[in-house]
Order: sequence, then structure tokens, then C-alpha cells
Amino acid sequence: MQQLTKQQKNSSTYEALTDVNRFSNALLSKLNGIEADATGDLAVSEIKILYESNGNTNAFTDSLLAKLNGIEQDATGDQTASEILSLIKTVDGSGSGIDADLLDGLSSNRYQKQLMVVIR
Repeated sequence: MQQLTKQQKNSSTYEALTDVNRFSNALLSKLNGIEADATGDLAVSEIKILYESNGNTNAFTDSLLAKLNGIEQDATGDQTASEILSLIKTVDGSGSGIDADLLDGLSSNRYQKQLMVVIR
């Protein structure tokens, strides 16, 4: 490490040196600009808003909580077609909006059976 003379310690030459840990006037000014207990004037709600508005924080927001609360307990996204069909059968019927026994909204009685005969 470089030895400093008394004059260097008391002059701007000291601040120009690159191999010493110096506390410059710029750093002193910056430090003086920071209020004591810098977050002392922020309410918890303000801190929460600032945190959640910061990108990529993975914050657990109120909207995410509402979404999570809207998912039924033990909900599964891996039901088989057979399981889904069984569940649909329990609500099928007139007025259900499903009416699986209809074709284009009409009963099978409305369609005429046609017999096709092939002659060779």
C-alpha cells in the first residue's frame, strides 16, 4: 500500500489515489442526504405496495390469495375421461344445458331411420 505524506492526507491528491479506502466529499454528501432510519416514514401498507410493484418478486398478492381460495379443496386436473363422464351423467337432463341425449337440440324420435340396401 502506498505511504501518504501529511500533505497528501490533507489535500485533494488523497482523494485522487485509487489504492486507498477514501471517504470523499461526494460520499459524505450522499450519506448526509439519507434520513436517519430511512424507512421510518413508511407504513407497512406502503412497504407492501412497493414490494408487490417490484417485478420478479414472486410476491404473494391479495389477488393470488383470492385465486387460491377459489380453488376447491382436493381439486384435481388429472381426472380421466371416464371420471368426467360419470360426473356429467349426474347433472345431464332437461334444462341442464348439457342434454347429451339430444342431437342438435332434438330428440332421436325426430329423426327417421333409413335403411340402405345395396344390390349387386
